[in-house]
Formats: sequence, structure tokens, C-alpha cells
Amino acid sequence: MITQQALLLLLGFFLTSVVGGALGYYFQNRTWNHQFFVNRGVAEWDAATRLFQEVSQLCDRRLYRMRRVIWGLNDRPRDELDDRLAEYKEALFAYNDKINYNLAMVESYFGVGIRNDLESDVFANFARLGRDLDRALLSTEASDTEALEANLEELSDQLYSVNVRMIRAIQDGRIGSRNEVN
Repeated sequence: MITQQALLLLLGFFLTSVVGGALGYYFQNRTWNHQFFVNRGVAEWDAATRLFQEVSQLCDRRLYRMRRVIWGLNDRPRDELDDRLAEYKEALFAYNDKINYNLAMVESYFGVGIRNDLESDVFANFARLGRDLDRALLSTEASDTEALEANLEELSDQLYSVNVRMIRAIQDGRIGSRNEVN
């Protein structure tokens, strides 16, 4: 009888201590893993949102500064155009200072498709329009600002489209490690 009680006591100790500890370890580990992925998802969402805001603001700033220069091309006095040019150059430097970093981060968070569209549509057209704007500034003749403004509108539409795609990816949670394209 005592042997049977001792056996039951040892079995109870084994079940509560060893099996209970193993089950506790297993469930605690699962909870930690789940919490890690939740925290990682929140961090990726925050980083992707900040990246979107930064890229969008840099592009919008450059776009608007280009518009201001174009609007001032045929205006006089020249010193107002010089002020607008200085603002444009400042925006251009901020934009170009992180262009490859921003492309790499966009690819990492939003995928190859959005990165390629940003580079081939938006960034390439910024470069082309920048060259056109430089030629217009160097020209001694009155500039055809209508064509420049039309090209800027097309660029603005392309930028808008890429922005909407990035926002939708953020809203749908298709960013970072959950990006279907990566």
C-alpha cells in the first residue's frame, strides 16, 4: 500500500514537474515566437511608412521646385528666378543624396515591381526633365514652358500612381518579410 502511494506520489511529481514544465516551456516559447513576429511586423510597418513618406516628400519637393523654376523662366526680374533655382538645387541635392539608398529600401520593403517603376518611370523622368530644364535655363530665347509643364504633369501622375501602390502595400501588410514579391 505504501509502495503504491509512493508510486502515485512519484508519478504525480513527474507529471506536474517534468511534463508540466515541458508544456510550460513549449507554450511560453510559442508565445515568445508569436510576439517576436508581431513586433517585427509592427517595426516593418513603421519603417515602410517612414520610407514611403520620405521618398514621397523628396519627390514632391523636387517636383514643386521644378514647377516654380519653370513658372519663373519667362518672368523678370532675374533675381526671383535665381531664388527659385537655389531652392530647386537644394531639393535636387536632398533627392540625389539618398537616391540609391531609397531605391534599395523601396525594393526591400515594397518589392522589385514598385522599385523598378519608381526608377524607370519617376526617377528617369526626373532626370530627363532636369536636363530639359537645364537647357531652357541656358537658352537665350523665351522658353516653351507649356511643354515642360505638361511633362511635369505626366511625371506627377506617375509619382501619384507609385505612391498609391506603396500606400496600398502598407495597408494590406504586403511589406518587408511579408512582401509577396521578395
